Amino acid sequence: MKKKRTSYTSADSGPAVAADAILARIKDIIDRNRALQTSYDDELDRVALLYEQQSVRLKAELASTEAELKRFVLANREEIFANKDRRDLINGSLLYHLEQRVRRSRDITPMSLEELGESVAIKVVKSINWDELEKWDDARLARAGTERVKKESVQYELKGGIQQ
Repeated sequence: MKKKRTSYTSADSGPAVAADAILARIKDIIDRNRALQTSYDDELDRVALLYEQQSVRLKAELASTEAELKRFVLANREEIFANKDRRDLINGSLLYHLEQRVRRSRDITPMSLEELGESVAIKVVKSINWDELEKWDDARLARAGTERVKKESVQYELKGGIQQ
């Protein structure tokens, strides 16, 4: 059964007028917050532009210098580490670690592993299809350990298309 909409005019009194006054306050708060957020976003964009180019340049310089350090240390590994895995220096420490890893070949696929009988190496992700459960009847939901419940909510609409 469709609920009938009731509209109130400024001639009404009582709870409807009080509720309308609260809606007016909510609308004013939302408008002020939206203006504040716009001002904040504009200022943030301005500050971000000031520092973005410098930051990009420094990040590129850092990446290049880190790569240079790794190349240099690996080229001089025996002399720097002298059969140890750590070397403490004035400005920091260098750590050396060697490990074996499986190369992640693009030729390996779930189908190729299944053909080899190695399905244990295949991940299968399972999750609940809640959209399907919404279609179930109450008896079937109960067997699964859940139930359909009613949830109350109150929403409002403000003139000007703002919804909460």
